[in-house]
Amino acid sequence: MKFTDNIHQLIVRHHLLHDGERILVALSGGADSVALLLALRDLGYRVEAAHCHFHLRDEEADRDASFVEQLCKRLDVPLHRADFNTKAVAKAQKVSTEMAARDLRYTWFRKLLRERNIRFVAVAHHQEDNTETFFLNLLRGAGLQGLTGMSVRTMDVIRPLLGVTRQEIEIYLKEKGEAFVVDSTNADTYYKRNKLRQEILPLLRQINPSLDRTLAETMQRMTEADNIVREQFEKFRKENVREEQFGISVGVAPLLESPAPQTYLFLLMKENGFSSSHISDIFSTLPGESGVFFTSATGWGTLHRGRLMLSPIIEAVPPTPLCEGKIALPAGRTLSIEKCATVEISRVPEIATLDADKIQGELFVRSLEPGDRFHPYGMNGSKLVSDYLTDRHYSRIHKRAALIVCDATGPLWLVGERIDRRAAISKTTSRCLKLVLLHK
Repeated sequence: MKFTDNIHQLIVRHHLLHDGERILVALSGGADSVALLLALRDLGYRVEAAHCHFHLRDEEADRDASFVEQLCKRLDVPLHRADFNTKAVAKAQKVSTEMAARDLRYTWFRKLLRERNIRFVAVAHHQEDNTETFFLNLLRGAGLQGLTGMSVRTMDVIRPLLGVTRQEIEIYLKEKGEAFVVDSTNADTYYKRNKLRQEILPLLRQINPSLDRTLAETMQRMTEADNIVREQFEKFRKENVREEQFGISVGVAPLLESPAPQTYLFLLMKENGFSSSHISDIFSTLPGESGVFFTSATGWGTLHRGRLMLSPIIEAVPPTPLCEGKIALPAGRTLSIEKCATVEISRVPEIATLDADKIQGELFVRSLEPGDRFHPYGMNGSKLVSDYLTDRHYSRIHKRAALIVCDATGPLWLVGERIDRRAAISKTTSRCLKLVLLHK
């Protein structure tokens, strides 16, 4: 089968492009991206090229940019170029240079798609790239989805070369008499992918010369298996996962009794930023005791009264002055403050009516602090706010998200729960302040 026929079949089978559609091609100047540009052009698509200069390889990168410019000029292909100070971005964002380059690349591609009114950017991943990704994910301890390989389409990114091999790419370019550039860092075994490509996969191909084709078939079966698992998981989610004020929760017992408890837990917790190693540690604690708390870079988890509760991290609120109007708070909450036209007492916990003449100094809202104590309205004596929340069966996530309104003397309202009796409305109240907690 001709090289371009193979690509066209994949495009048609996956309904990627319309005949003659405009398509943005990520063009580095390497063999893969040059073959992709030429093949899509040969198939009648209106191609535009996008080249990134990351300023990481000095003269070699300049050579690549010059090659791409000359190629596009000769082929009469519109070329878009962007220059990035990648190292500075990586340092500022505290990420690897590789990750920074990837984010810069795709952010710019999507900007171009919007500006040019183009649906997709085509990238030149081929069959061997998919094999490498499979093994890198396997070594990282990926779940079933990570072993399905790259998708032909991911949102606005398409991969028309996934059905062809590197050898087929090189034969196609040789037949067309087209040159390409070579990235010298591809031979550097310092990088995991390059070490896999240069040292490990050649050994595996000696054992199985059809390794890439075999793995492509395996990944297809993995994809189908993953689809089955996700379909069953969605049924489980519908029956056992419920929305909470700050996230979701799932019953621990039904989770452990499910056909794939660790996989279901992985799918739930991955959404909240937990890694596979985190999840394995958490799974080993189940069923666990209430109060156990887990945290990731972006999420929280806790066991509470037979349920696993998950939430994005909720920012702490520093002491923030309150005045009439509305103030936005983390987790989609808003606090409104207004003077009351008449003295009234509300029985709704999200509404606090305070005696304005009993407020001393500035009124402000903040997150809880250790040792916070208040005098709950309707109760005798004082109580630690943390003890009050424990008595009310609040989870540790709710405790971390809880807010209090204070004046110079201390807490006046545990927001959404109960006011301090020191600021309560009485028969002698002449001026009052109404505070309302609103949820998104």
